[in-house]
Parts: sequence; C-alpha cells; structure tokens
Amino acid sequence: MLNDLQKAKAAFRGDSERDQAIEAIALHHERCVPNLLDIGAGDSTFALALLSRLKYGQNGRLVAIDPTFQQPIAQPDQSIKFLRIRIEDYEADQEFSCINIRQCAYYFDDPIGSVDRIVRWLRPSGLLAVTLWTPDCIFYRLQAAILRALGKVAPIIDAESVCAGPAASGAIELAFAAIVPGRLDASAVMNNPEITDAIFKLAARKLDISGFPAKDREEIVRTSLGAMTGPVYRVNEIRLYRRRPT
Repeated sequence: MLNDLQKAKAAFRGDSERDQAIEAIALHHERCVPNLLDIGAGDSTFALALLSRLKYGQNGRLVAIDPTFQQPIAQPDQSIKFLRIRIEDYEADQEFSCINIRQCAYYFDDPIGSVDRIVRWLRPSGLLAVTLWTPDCIFYRLQAAILRALGKVAPIIDAESVCAGPAASGAIELAFAAIVPGRLDASAVMNNPEITDAIFKLAARKLDISGFPAKDREEIVRTSLGAMTGPVYRVNEIRLYRRRPT
C-alpha cells in the first residue's frame, strides 16, 4: 500500500493536507505534554512530525499502530512505540491527548463502531483528528465506479458519518473543519500505467479487485477522469473533534 501511495503522489501537485492537519491540531491541542495515538500510521512521518510540533519544550509520547508495519520496527526511544496491529485488535491501556485517524477509516472493518471505541480512549478535552475524502475527490469517485463495476452500492464513509454517534451523544464536539484540495496532473495518470494502477488500488481500498485485469483498471480511471469537468482534485476534509468532560 505504501508503495502505491508513493507512486500516486507523483501525479499530485502539492501535499498541503498533512501540513494543514498538523497545524490545526497544534492550534487546538491543549498546552500540555502530548500523548498521541496515531492509527494507520503508514510510514510514521506524520506522527513523528506532529509529535515534534507539539513538544512545547518537553518530550511527548507516541503510540503508532499499523497492520502494515514491517518487522522489526525501530523504536527511536522509550517514549515512542510502534505496534504492528489492526485497530480491531488494539486495546488502549491509557488515555490520549490526541488520536489521529487520518486517511484510515476506510480500512476499518466497522468504521462507525471503531470510532465509537476510539473516542473512549481520549482524555477530557482531547482531540480526535479525522481526515477523509469528500464526494468531489477523484479517489471517492473512482471507488464509486469500482463498486458499480462489482455490482455493489457505495457505503458512506466520511468524517461526519463515522463520528455521528459520539457527536450526537455529546461525547465529542466539533472544534475545527476545513476542506483541502490538491490538484491532480491528469496527463501524468493517463500516460503512466504504474500511476494509473496505483491510484486504482488506493481508491479500491478494502474491495476485492483481484478479478480486474490491468486494462479494465486503466479504463475505469480514464473514464472517471474524462467525466470530470474542470480541474481534477484529490479533496480531503479535515475535522477535529474535542472530547467533552464527563
């Protein structure tokens, strides 16, 4: 998955969503020693950059989990822990000042149920950072096209829907929201089969696409790009929710 992500990035201009998410968290995070949980940490660059941004002159703590981590995982120091585990199998033994589920709820077996569990790991006034595609995003549109080809209906997995339960119960409240577009170089996609295939796989997420020939993958990407008017974007929504005191 990380290899596909690196290939896909070659087709995009700018990658400000990561930086904007870090700055938003830094703005709303309590001025305290950070204790972070990064779920779906990938190559861990986001988690480590966020931890560095939140230090306030003191060392923070970080737990980063991802089922795709390669073993053995280097541990930079005792305050930073990398775990190769799925969110469904992880049980927190502490409360966190910030939990990040940036671009990973698509992978949860039960996104809504998982977020309900995750919110309970926040300490009072702790932040839940959620970043997901919007319906205007090329990945979102590609996933809808893939689902149609598979004869399935697209589930709604966006920041508002996955957080609806805890928000309605009053466990969390919205602290920040922003839409972050990133321009896609459509010619780079159409002229590079490796990028086309990588973008298709990222859009498919947990869908079984083993039966799709490479030619069909390319055709779905080209058709989706051709059907879009105006600039083609990867569009993300950043949402920060704050845990209310119980």
